[in-house]
Amino acid sequence: LLQPELLFLVRPDTSHPDNSHQQELRGTVKSREFFSQPSSELEKPKPSGKQPTPCPRSVAATAKADPTFGELFRFDIPVLMWDQHFNPETWDRLKARRVPYGWQGLSQAAVGSTLRLLNTSSNTRLFDRHLFPRGCIRCAVVGNGGILNGSRQGRAIDAHDLVFRLNGAITKGFEEDVGTKVSFYGFTDLRYIFIPSDARDYIMLRSAIQGSPVPEGLDKGDEPQKYFGLEASAEKFKMLHPDFLHYLTT
Repeated sequence: LLQPELLFLVRPDTSHPDNSHQQELRGTVKSREFFSQPSSELEKPKPSGKQPTPCPRSVAATAKADPTFGELFRFDIPVLMWDQHFNPETWDRLKARRVPYGWQGLSQAAVGSTLRLLNTSSNTRLFDRHLFPRGCIRCAVVGNGGILNGSRQGRAIDAHDLVFRLNGAITKGFEEDVGTKVSFYGFTDLRYIFIPSDARDYIMLRSAIQGSPVPEGLDKGDEPQKYFGLEASAEKFKMLHPDFLHYLTT
């Protein structure tokens, strides 16, 4: 059985109530010494190196094969960001875009030192393929709107590989209608997804993984452990790729 997991989306205004974090950290490393001129805004990112799927009828495969949806979506956009994405080509392209869609105004040292810590296989994907040897992964998403009341769909929902429960969806007292299985919502192992809104997020993430106080910026001296606990290893963190955020809004 899968262990239940709590997946947090971390924004600076969630972990840190002070929203005055517009301070930009200027890099101590001169980018012109290491990088070439900015690339075109329309340059396509390299494929993200996703795990191959043995599922012949996945949502992505179905969309690609459809003449309409195949043209509407781009499947080469990486969702997450990790150490391999910090390279001259990516820096040149993203430094021209404002955050969270790029790295404009961010310290090269802050971005690089953080991404180099996201170097495990857990940082590159949301799900581990080896946990699903049957091939296709079936997911159910359950909210709290009440439309399942009296539906008696609990057993069918629990039959899915992953069950996402959103917006405070409850199960107690409604098991027959909504089931009991929880893959993402509560209560054991924690995973955090960072939305990189400015340099503050990179610095906080780096400090959390290193288990050290924040060394600079608005949060200087802050203890990441109070947000992420004492067992905050790199495997617990994922960071959305700026290209993915840009893709969602264009």
